[in-house]
Amino acid sequence: MKSKWVVLILAVVALSAASFAQTATTPIVATKAESLSISVSSFPASFNVMSPGTPQTLTTTSSWNVKPSRTGVAICVSLTTPLSGTTGNTDVIDGTMVQAQPEGTGPFTNINAGTGCGQPTATLITTHTANTKALRQQSNVSDTVAIQLGNNIPATFEADTYTGTITVYASAQ
Repeated sequence: MKSKWVVLILAVVALSAASFAQTATTPIVATKAESLSISVSSFPASFNVMSPGTPQTLTTTSSWNVKPSRTGVAICVSLTTPLSGTTGNTDVIDGTMVQAQPEGTGPFTNINAGTGCGQPTATLITTHTANTKALRQQSNVSDTVAIQLGNNIPATFEADTYTGTITVYASAQ
């Protein structure tokens, strides 16, 4: 009979221990940050000042993975540093003398005439819609913009090599 009591006592102790169990929870979070990149994949970038109106194509390559709250990705271009002479002359080719034609369609306009991509002097090349999961995750998307010198460069410019900087932007909208 003693062995039955020992078994019964052990069973009661085991049940009593289970009734004292406690639980706790902790949140778990996984995050993937948005990504957006852009580069210039081709641009000859050599113009003859005395032959304005001869366009050259600038090609951008961009990739993105944006949140579902985004409606699109805008691609823009601007002349961020005016072209200035390399031998010390004071002539400058500014944004009013460089023109852009987005995606090779429509008229040429001054490269710094817009406010694309939230930049005060950028021309919108295009906006890619991002209203589905597939469109919010894109890789190696190519866009083009034709760039040319305008006809308003004074004939009195000194002979020189003029250099400046064009910047391309990708902006999640």
